[in-house]
Amino acid sequence: MRVDARLFAKFCDPRKVLRYGRERFHQWCRKAAHGNTSPGLFDVLWEGAVKAAQLWKQLESSGAMSVDWETFGALLAQDLRLIENLEMEIQFVDKHIKKARQEVPECDVLEQLPGVGKVIGVTVASILMPIDRFANTKKCGAYTGFTSRQKASAGREIDGLKITKSGNRRLKRDLALAADTAMKNDPELAAFAIRLLNAGKHYNKVRVAVGRKIAVRAYSLLKRFAGGETNAAYIWRDLQGNTITKHQAKVMANGLWVLHKAENK
Repeated sequence: MRVDARLFAKFCDPRKVLRYGRERFHQWCRKAAHGNTSPGLFDVLWEGAVKAAQLWKQLESSGAMSVDWETFGALLAQDLRLIENLEMEIQFVDKHIKKARQEVPECDVLEQLPGVGKVIGVTVASILMPIDRFANTKKCGAYTGFTSRQKASAGREIDGLKITKSGNRRLKRDLALAADTAMKNDPELAAFAIRLLNAGKHYNKVRVAVGRKIAVRAYSLLKRFAGGETNAAYIWRDLQGNTITKHQAKVMANGLWVLHKAENK
């Protein structure tokens, strides 16, 4: 059952649940439930109301706290109406995003990448396209901002400084989020991340490095698609470079992390 506004609006005062009684409360829940619902959930709600009512009784009897349930209920109902309106607005926007997305097939191509879903795929496509403006993967990687600062000294450049502040913030954030999932599902990225962690790199720097690799792979896919390869597919590989399935990749990546945790206990 999706606990919706009706439940909170009707039973903001847990003592009202007790006045209903267990069976009557269960009947109300069954009518208000969305789809198949386990009766066990109704028991959980009932037991929670019982404990909450007991707690309020103790607080009020001790004078530690007093609640104006009528005012509280009115304020709660107001908040719930605002949430309901916001949910309707979100549904409206999602509908238009979905419609607009159908006109950008590159999003489907990018969703093949590990860690890239419907939301991140749209971000990457909208910011990197048209992909032909990047001459190579290095240029694309630099555009993300996930590159080390360089400092010239005595005629030479010093690498390894902090990540630059350049690049689109939304893209950098989404690539970092994608990295969290990607390194758990792709053995190549998992091995890369573990190697950096073992070298003493902070996790945030690791996810930035993995995010850059995802950007480079996104560039490769978009470049192939722009070149006429409409069925461009992401190829999952093991640590030896052999082609494997997505499921096999996830199992291998998980095994690498299990081993890493065991070695660092």
